[in-house]
Amino acid sequence: MNPYEPWFKKKKFIIPLVIVVLAIIGQFTNKETPPPAPAVITAYAFQDNIFYDDDQKAWAWTPIFKVNLDPFTKVVCDIKGLDKDGKAVVADNFLGNVLNDGTVIYYGSKRYDITTKEIADSIKSYEIGCKK
Repeated sequence: MNPYEPWFKKKKFIIPLVIVVLAIIGQFTNKETPPPAPAVITAYAFQDNIFYDDDQKAWAWTPIFKVNLDPFTKVVCDIKGLDKDGKAVVADNFLGNVLNDGTVIYYGSKRYDITTKEIADSIKSYEIGCKK
């Protein structure tokens, strides 16, 4: 080997140099895209379930509804109770569990949402969306 050869022609420098360059390039080219937002699952078969709860001494509203998911699937649901004009008068967010027939029930220690009699009586429809 000629002692006057340039440093890059010596084999012992080429491999580490390539590794360093690739590592540096990798730092700036890793453009990971965030995962897509979970799709909203549409609920169906709504049933009113508004009643006076003696334990909480308030009116409870918790519609019964179904989703097309496998049993035991955990979901996060957003529910809005709408008045006759389609305006949201109450809203709730809860963790749910899907039963065998697709019905979603509360999951965990949270109880159903409460409100006043006037607001409970004004609920005419629901807007419900769940995500896995």
